[in-house]
Amino acid sequence: MIDLNRFIGMDLQEVIEKLPKNAKFDVFVTKPIFEYKGYRLKVIRIIETKDVFKITVARF
Repeated sequence: MIDLNRFIGMDLQEVIEKLPKNAKFDVFVTKPIFEYKGYRLKVIRIIETKDVFKITVARF
């Protein structure tokens, strides 16, 4: 079992690289209150269901 809390705050690409190679995942981007010009996607929540990781990210 993977400790998912350690992925919070990391870049999305880093998290994807650290997940198991055969893992399926869905990525959801939150809609910000303010307009950000950033290009980095940071993980703010990750949940593991039966066969899919659900990753929520925010743009910074």
